[in-house]
Amino acid sequence: MNRAQLQIPYLHCIALYIFLITVPRSRTDDSGDYFIQQPVSQSVTLNSTFTLACRLRVGLFQDTGAGVQKPTVQWVRNKFGLGTTREDIQEAGMEANSIRSRYDLPYNLDEGQYDLQIRHAKSVDEGQYVCQLRYDQKTYFSQTAHVRVLVASEVPMLVQTNIHNAEEIRRVGPQVSATATEGSYLRLHCFAKNGKPGARLFWTLNGSPFMIVYNEDGTKGKITSPIEGNVSIRSNPAKEPPFLVTTMSEIIVYVTKLHHGSNIQCTAQNEGYENHPLQPAFTKLNIHYAPVVKMRVSSATGRRNLLENDVVTIRCSAEGRPDNFTWRLMTHTTISDAPQFINPNPVIYAGALGEPLRMHCAIEGNPRPEVEWRLASTASTSPIATAGVGGVFTGAGALVGRGEVFAREKIHENDFGTYVCIARSLGFPPVSKKVILAKKSAPRIKPAEPVYAAIGASARLPCTINAIPLPPPEGLLWFRRDIVLRPSSHRKFSTQEFLGGVVYVMSFTHVMSTDFGFYNCSAVNAYGSDSQTMELRRDDEISISSLSGILAALVAAVFLALLIFFCCRRRQYRKARLKGNCAIAALVRPRRTHLIATVRSSSALGNPHLQPSPANGSVVGTDHCVSMRPFSPVCKYALIDGSGQQIPVCTNVVTFASHPGDFQLAEGGGTTLCIASDYQPIPINYVNLPVTEEAPSPTALERVGVVTAPDMPPDSDIIVNTQVTHV
Repeated sequence: MNRAQLQIPYLHCIALYIFLITVPRSRTDDSGDYFIQQPVSQSVTLNSTFTLACRLRVGLFQDTGAGVQKPTVQWVRNKFGLGTTREDIQEAGMEANSIRSRYDLPYNLDEGQYDLQIRHAKSVDEGQYVCQLRYDQKTYFSQTAHVRVLVASEVPMLVQTNIHNAEEIRRVGPQVSATATEGSYLRLHCFAKNGKPGARLFWTLNGSPFMIVYNEDGTKGKITSPIEGNVSIRSNPAKEPPFLVTTMSEIIVYVTKLHHGSNIQCTAQNEGYENHPLQPAFTKLNIHYAPVVKMRVSSATGRRNLLENDVVTIRCSAEGRPDNFTWRLMTHTTISDAPQFINPNPVIYAGALGEPLRMHCAIEGNPRPEVEWRLASTASTSPIATAGVGGVFTGAGALVGRGEVFAREKIHENDFGTYVCIARSLGFPPVSKKVILAKKSAPRIKPAEPVYAAIGASARLPCTINAIPLPPPEGLLWFRRDIVLRPSSHRKFSTQEFLGGVVYVMSFTHVMSTDFGFYNCSAVNAYGSDSQTMELRRDDEISISSLSGILAALVAAVFLALLIFFCCRRRQYRKARLKGNCAIAALVRPRRTHLIATVRSSSALGNPHLQPSPANGSVVGTDHCVSMRPFSPVCKYALIDGSGQQIPVCTNVVTFASHPGDFQLAEGGGTTLCIASDYQPIPINYVNLPVTEEAPSPTALERVGVVTAPDMPPDSDIIVNTQVTHV
């Protein structure tokens, strides 16, 4: 006995052993004594409600004798238990985001009514169901019920495929006709996706169903009427649960121009949904055929046989589809064209040391232009090249290559720079343009001034980036507060490339108050990165520098106004009354004054000696005058009179409120200072006399004080501040 013959008995033994150890001891032959009603197989539609019956003898649940164990009932689906209590069953049918279970035991369990009710049937409910009874230490099973959940397919659709190229497809329908040429074959596919089981597909032409003779397996057939052709059917089940099926029906039919305008339709039918048919897919046939040309010749005389010099009318008519006929006249001509660059703008290439170099200078023209490459002259200062239109670039230097392509195996340091591509053609002037080979480097962003905008207006923040090579789109970013900005309803981004760089623009269609502030523009390429801060500022804001300038101007204006005011007050109190000797002709009415005298250094007084006045109460008729050298008054002080007005006081000048205008500039530039001799000298700096209520005699002058000048230090000032407090 060979080894292969021993395998079969052993396999049976192993299978039997597995069955005995996995299935509890049961008496299936006695199950009919306990099951009154058992579940039956059924097919249900999606989202429907169905019930699997399981009714047991009532006596099993009412036997309360001693030592009798209460029976337990469990539903098993696909060999997995759903639970022995109503709570277990409901938990097995609970789904996420649902407050009610789809599974339930709705009847009286104490009477053995264990019918399983399933609501809103889904594909996961499909399987084999068994009602299991555990009683008296034995297990009994009901018959197995097979449940199928039927799923309706999607609405069918039509697709036309080229008869010669299966990859050339297009969807057809009510708005798009299926197109074919007369005397050829038309290939159409009808798809019904995601059904369970797969949908059945039917074809009609102008309402007449196709008569098809199928082969043995029903996958292919021959169409006999109302059109001739072949049909094939294929089902593709999904590889993952719930294993929905897509059904495809393909027809290849022979068409003529008689079929033009016909309506061809595909209908899908799903098991269990006979009362809920799907919308059919249909299209019209657009049959093209070659024009049929007819020519008619007639003469003015009406004779069939034409004679010389007859007037003949020739009419040509054509019928075909499509009806937009065209005529084409082909001729061969030779045209000479001046050389012209396909891209007349300057071109920049990026390279690195050691990399291969390949620069292209595409040119058109007839005859074919000859191209040469030259180094640009160092005398040329233009950083950006332009194509020459009427002549060659004047800054061209040494010849380095010929042909439209300039190539090097490796780039050396002296290869970087500007080249001139010159194209020459016989009979035409040469043309040229610049081609730049630049070294790859990190981006550099140009600083920008603040952009001013008003609320509600549009604004553009340009970020000018010089980089070779240009940063990729993902390398251009705008930030604000370290957050990457993305396009929004009022914010857009755009790029504008230029030679050697790009401008990355952030545009605002309408600026909001929250848009003002600082932004960061960042650019990254393979060789580094750079960033720059940009500011969007309100146009009605005043900058700090502008505000500082305005404040400085205001301070200067106030200072100038005060200076003018002091000068005017000083001139108001100056009087030209000095004549050599000063006499007091009469006494003025007595007045009470409060005199404050201060001695400061000044060189203008020239250390004068003032004669002391006689005793108090005497009348003196002359004053003492002192000559002073020329000086230039400098106003630095201000006195306040009794009315609160400011009196300007200048250095090198003595001012008396009781004798205004006590100094006079002489013609020779000198100054004569006169001090009344009736003032009593008081040897202190400050004199404070109280104001009495008794008015002085009108015939006497009350002398309240005088400034003493003996031993006055050089370079001193005398300031007398007289404030009238009572008259």
